Amino acid sequence: MADMGLRGVQRGRRQFTTIPDDTAARPADLVERQFVAERPNQLWLADITYVSTWQGWLHVAFILDVHSRMIVGWQLANHLRTDLVLDALEMALWRRDLTYGDLIHHSDRGSQYLSFRYSDRLAEVNVSASVGSRGDSYDNAMAESLNGTFKAELIKLHGLWRTRDATEIAIIEWIDWYNAVRLHGEIGDIPPTEHEANWYRHNPAAMAALTTNPRCTRPGVAHHQGLQPNSSTVPMDLRRPPTQDRVTHNDLRAGLLAPGLHAG
Repeated sequence: MADMGLRGVQRGRRQFTTIPDDTAARPADLVERQFVAERPNQLWLADITYVSTWQGWLHVAFILDVHSRMIVGWQLANHLRTDLVLDALEMALWRRDLTYGDLIHHSDRGSQYLSFRYSDRLAEVNVSASVGSRGDSYDNAMAESLNGTFKAELIKLHGLWRTRDATEIAIIEWIDWYNAVRLHGEIGDIPPTEHEANWYRHNPAAMAALTTNPRCTRPGVAHHQGLQPNSSTVPMDLRRPPTQDRVTHNDLRAGLLAPGLHAG
């Protein structure tokens, strides 16, 4: 092909969200691919994924509660510094009650999760850190599955957005829908908020502990409703951005995308 002046089609540049630090001390794998939990806030899974926009890459950090499949913490940024995952953790800690039972936080070996700042914060709140093996996605398979669902249901179906701001709004709206509306087969074809509400209804001691912490999202209440108790609908700022903020297939055919940028 080179002799004939031909070149094959190249995919977009691969983004690496997991950058292992081989010199850092690593916690043991306390999960060993057993992604089960008998109560909320028993096992959290953390991971990072990415989204392309017309302005460039946007990185997304998720924290998932294994018991209810609820996304309890998230953050978006145009960088991969520790601040990205630490902000997601702080959101989860702020929204959830950790006074009832022990919690394990499981992630891959990304340098962000093994950083001193992140490890120290987990230790401060008595959360046990757990880390999978290097280069094996099965060790964090449920978090990887969430990333795949996120890409399939939002990014590939409704993207590509022109700006990072428009993408952030769409992601926040999807998270709220995922937690409060979307049916999950693994928890009886009900939304995570309903699954948690059912558990707390049958565990009054845990419910009593939860009600003493005003920062926590109430069981069965969506995130935006927890922040705005009188709101019965999704706030305007969480609605899907208008069509003109998204790059359409007509834009793609017209060659309006920057070189190297692709949808999905």
